[in-house]
Amino acid sequence: EVIQQIVSQNQYVKQFATVNNIDDHIEIHDIKATRSKPSVFQAFASVSEALRKGFRNFNDKVTIGLTSCKIYDRFHVKRCNNCQGLGHYYKECPTPDTPCCAKCGLDHATNTCSSTTSKCVNCTKAGKTATDHTAYDPKCPVLQIEVEKKKKSSDTNLNSQRSRWAH
Repeated sequence: EVIQQIVSQNQYVKQFATVNNIDDHIEIHDIKATRSKPSVFQAFASVSEALRKGFRNFNDKVTIGLTSCKIYDRFHVKRCNNCQGLGHYYKECPTPDTPCCAKCGLDHATNTCSSTTSKCVNCTKAGKTATDHTAYDPKCPVLQIEVEKKKKSSDTNLNSQRSRWAH
């Protein structure tokens, strides 16, 4: 329903859909209310680079319903909840029997941690000097390097880039 609205209400997308199968270029993952304003919703979608490039030419906005929505990019990097390593999830963890805490970086499960200090295991392994943050901190330098790699990659897989539309 959201994709149909986007196609019918946005001239660029309508033209794009006349020569492309829109379902190959956009996938809606979730729609939910924002925390601060329950009457305002966010839609999370993956889009192809071709479609995203078009949105950039239209000031990173899309009309949905009666609202013009700003588009924000979010590049997803997998993080394992077991070893805290980047690039895979728990189900693919190469060391499933060796947990590492996301908070203190020691060899125990994060949910059992009682430490009052944070130490990022990924920054420690990478030899970074600033390690006083958690492995799940969005400002983690190692995570930011991986996000930048995603941004620069020519990967057009819909799951490599997600856009968030707030309206």
